[in-house]
Amino acid sequence: MEKHLSNEEGREIKVYGGSRSFHVGDLPEGCLKCIEGAKIVLYTTGYCTVGCKYCTISDDRSKRNDVFVNERAIDIKLDLLEQIAEESDSCIAEGAGITGGDPMEEPERTIYLIKQIRQHYGSDYHLHLYTSGVHILKDESLVDQLFSAGLNELRFHPKELTAKPIWELAARTKSRFPQYSIGFEVPAISEREDDLVELIKFADVSQLDFVNLNEFEFTPSNYPKLNDRGFISLLDNSAIRGSRETAETVMDRIKHDTTITVHFCSSGSKDSIQLVQRYKRRASQIARKFDLITDEGELSYGQFILESEEDYHSLVEFLVDELELEEDEFEVRQLGSDFLIETYWELVEDYTGEIREEIPKLIGQLISRHPIDDGPITWLEPV
Repeated sequence: MEKHLSNEEGREIKVYGGSRSFHVGDLPEGCLKCIEGAKIVLYTTGYCTVGCKYCTISDDRSKRNDVFVNERAIDIKLDLLEQIAEESDSCIAEGAGITGGDPMEEPERTIYLIKQIRQHYGSDYHLHLYTSGVHILKDESLVDQLFSAGLNELRFHPKELTAKPIWELAARTKSRFPQYSIGFEVPAISEREDDLVELIKFADVSQLDFVNLNEFEFTPSNYPKLNDRGFISLLDNSAIRGSRETAETVMDRIKHDTTITVHFCSSGSKDSIQLVQRYKRRASQIARKFDLITDEGELSYGQFILESEEDYHSLVEFLVDELELEEDEFEVRQLGSDFLIETYWELVEDYTGEIREEIPKLIGQLISRHPIDDGPITWLEPV
């Protein structure tokens, strides 16, 4: 839900989400769909020769020429589109955010995938792409190829806030392709208000569509560099102290003098809104009959663990004959020599004690996990 801050002289500032992201002007289509959890994240490569100090890519993806879609590694020896579409359909996605690394480190692969996705899903599937702009600066025909392949929105992510050649590249690109959504996306670095204001005013004069200010944040991969430079984390999350205040100051300075969209996306928004909504979409597609979908988009269920095949058959007989469960109301897996039976949370909670009178070594536990393949368990409680 959006809240509107009064602004007698400038444009209306809209605040949304529990993490209080805010913007003036209409949000880019890519942002709207991300907020709804309606986009997959497609990493076309982990390579990037630019080396931004604030890069948030995880160590397991950085500097590797691999393809990921959301949390799933893609086998480049198999059909790429088939694997991407399978994940997209599982999330009921309406588009993809294409990132890396820098996707333009592998332009042929990136353009090929955009073309394949566009042909598969049609014109309504929204595609936006992040790039440092360095490779496009060397060969501006890459922009022609990106838009011809089916890209909707291009976001320039310069290494330095004051990288004027990238600013000018964005302006030329918008001049050549006025029908497409083009803008900047940069971190709201504290004590860089003047540079951010200058960037936004340049974008406005150049008739770009938006400037996204991301809340500056620590990740395991960028922490050493940022910590050495004196940045300090907030106590309650990964956001860096002063970033939000910087964005608020910048917004106050430009709201009277610009016409383009300026959007501050908080660190919490990515987790509490975008990721949760994507998880809820995916969970709704893969949940078994007995899975509960939590408010955080996780799957919750109960699990019995049995040591012997005899105990396993005995428990299945109890579930089917005594509790009258159907085949789709429990699932059996084998882990080593143990038998795992997963079923309703309440059933495991209510019956473990009774069943243990007949099967003393029975283990019962209540589980919540992320709704992804082999998703990590986030909560476990023995019964």
